[in-house]
Amino acid sequence: APALLERTGGLWFVQVHEPQEREPATNLVAFAGGTVPAGEVLQGRLPREAGVRAADQAGAVRWWPRTGEVDQVYVAPTRRRSGLSTVLLAAAGTVATATGTPPLWGDGQRTALGERMKQGSPWSHRFAELEHLAPPMTPFDER
Repeated sequence: APALLERTGGLWFVQVHEPQEREPATNLVAFAGGTVPAGEVLQGRLPREAGVRAADQAGAVRWWPRTGEVDQVYVAPTRRRSGLSTVLLAAAGTVATATGTPPLWGDGQRTALGERMKQGSPWSHRFAELEHLAPPMTPFDER
């Protein structure tokens, strides 16, 4: 979605798989800048190889590929309210489709910012109704 990428400063992504004993999760981490073209999804390259540091991440989405359930969406405080969460979900949904895994969906647990995102999302039908308001993901000293 070029229009979405333009709104968020030419993001590119690194997909990171989390091998776990019970159920492996996948993360899609967004970066801006460096040497990677906007919209590209890297597999197995470290961000520093592309000219950025892990601390430079703009945001990330984490989900379970077996079910499509989104566990977390994080946007750096300086990038909030820019449409980045929509870009992250669109990119992760594209990765899920391309890899033949189930479509992404959200359960009834989310932060207040997550609930606001859901209300304005074109994919709000893929979120369960709010059942539990989770604490903010922003570290306490950054609030």
